[in-house]
Amino acid sequence: MVYRTLVSVLFLAAQAIAAPSVTGSNTNVAKKTAGATAAVSEFSLPVGISAKAPNDHSVLILSTTNGNEATTAAGLGLTPVVVTPAQWAALTPTEFASYRAIILGDNFCTSVDAVAAAEANVNVWSPIVKGNVIVDGTDPSFHIQFGFNNAGAQNYQQRAIAYAADQKALTGAYISLSCYYEFAAPGAVKVLSGFGNFQAAAVQTCDGNQRVVAPQTGNPLSTLTNADLQGWLCSSHELFTKFPSTFTKFAVLDDLSGNNKPYILVRSANCCLGTYTGSACCGGQSGNDVFTCSSQKAIKINTCVSPVPHCQNVALGVVGGLSVQSAVCNI
Repeated sequence: MVYRTLVSVLFLAAQAIAAPSVTGSNTNVAKKTAGATAAVSEFSLPVGISAKAPNDHSVLILSTTNGNEATTAAGLGLTPVVVTPAQWAALTPTEFASYRAIILGDNFCTSVDAVAAAEANVNVWSPIVKGNVIVDGTDPSFHIQFGFNNAGAQNYQQRAIAYAADQKALTGAYISLSCYYEFAAPGAVKVLSGFGNFQAAAVQTCDGNQRVVAPQTGNPLSTLTNADLQGWLCSSHELFTKFPSTFTKFAVLDDLSGNNKPYILVRSANCCLGTYTGSACCGGQSGNDVFTCSSQKAIKINTCVSPVPHCQNVALGVVGGLSVQSAVCNI
């Protein structure tokens, strides 16, 4: 296959520009992106002391998966915090939850070994992810760097990271499977196991069309088009053959045999996953609220004007002078 041959030829070059491990307290790293050079302020976290996010717009990136993601996050006004596998392993659930988003990116079309640290403690970080989640089977950093619709790849990576970080009070996630299943046998996706049962397999042919099947509204993915996802020479590397019902198809590959399988999946932020106070579940509006979910029923007592964004409102009432919304969790 021409593309796989090209990947092999360019792989060593990609490693030469892959993001370095950050060992100081604050390192300015110059990274080349699609004809421009951007200065990225990356914060590293010492092992053994508190490693909470330095501010409320920080995103956490595992260094072995960092291709262009830190640069892209910085361009969005976020603070990229890049940690080594050892630092990642030392983080607690509370520390993971202090970040706006967790990013396991595409380190220039690499193998599944890149996420070994995240696989090892998947039961530590996955449960705290209650914001938007987007997972893909493609390699945007590779295409931003080497071309083949680098503008589309850049726009996709920007929108994916922005989507993951869209909820101020909830930690989201952007997880790229890069080229993992180009080089590994099909089967369970261990790094996603904390979200449910995912199965993935390599794309057998790069021929076909990528297309958005569930256009988004009101979030950063709403501006993505088919043109952004097509023309990467090989726009998808893994297809999801099985995934939990809490995730929905965002984009699929239509192959020449008339089959289509998803390669980008999303899960919207879900207030039904816990109890929150303040404006977290008011859709960003001011007002006080308390929102809990038991089984598949949600009760919200609040002063918000509109319903909770991610639940289906089924009844309204007044209890003790407070507005009550009873809803079915939409997950």
